[in-house]
Amino acid sequence: APAARKYHVAPYWVAAAVLEGTRLPPPACSPRGAVSLCPLPPSSGPWFADQMHRTPPADLTVPSTSIALGTWYLKYLLKNYHNNRTLALAAYNGGPETVDRWLAQGVLSPHVHDNRRIPYPETADFVKRVTRFEKVYHVMYAWLSLGKH
Repeated sequence: APAARKYHVAPYWVAAAVLEGTRLPPPACSPRGAVSLCPLPPSSGPWFADQMHRTPPADLTVPSTSIALGTWYLKYLLKNYHNNRTLALAAYNGGPETVDRWLAQGVLSPHVHDNRRIPYPETADFVKRVTRFEKVYHVMYAWLSLGKH
């Protein structure tokens, strides 16, 4: 929640993306070498440092570092894709170059808001699961907050 507040990103959306990151086997590495709770390629550290005007993170496997950078990156992608969550999540999972290519080729539209037209099954499933878990978090926390009164 602190990173979501800092970068003005919906906290349940970030939590859903983190949940998807935890599905990776320890030490949380994807087949492409992405690491930690918010899977980020280890080679992306210098790019993040440049974009964020700070020194590169020492260890992306540290949960607080991973979540902070992952949240910042989700915000960056949202801005890049004009607040289109589907495209931002697709870029987070499949890479912005891939999503840009799909947009340029007309495979995806800048107005797409569901995962059904995403060509990569892994990326389409990622978008679907994050979207579904964000809704679950909304319901779950609304229900839990009712019990506090």
